[in-house]
Amino acid sequence: MPFQSGEYLSSCSISYDLNKYTYENKSFEYEAKKKHRLNVHEDFETLLKNKSDAELLSNEIMRSRFTLKDYYTFEYFETLDNLKLFDLVEMEYKRNENEYFIKPCICEIVKLNIFDNIIKLRFISEIETEAA
Repeated sequence: MPFQSGEYLSSCSISYDLNKYTYENKSFEYEAKKKHRLNVHEDFETLLKNKSDAELLSNEIMRSRFTLKDYYTFEYFETLDNLKLFDLVEMEYKRNENEYFIKPCICEIVKLNIFDNIIKLRFISEIETEAA
């Protein structure tokens, strides 16, 4: 995907044909307002010549940026040897024996405070688990 971004968007506008026209993609706004209570719009100026290319680009942008990334921040009590910022780690958290609070997933370390034992993780992807 050409638009790898953690920034969230619920709509975008693509200017094309030497900025004479603009294609506006609002396809996610209703769902975003319902789910996240947050709409974010961004404008893109391009060198594209026609509307169909602007639509394709807007769909690609929205596909890569229309979800909010989940962040988990918690205090840890054990030594986290050899971990560094931006490392990828596997994580899961269960409330009871068989009830997940956070399902198994891959996360990136975005904050690691070794003095206060605080770690902040950004969700990357779920880990497929076998059904019991």
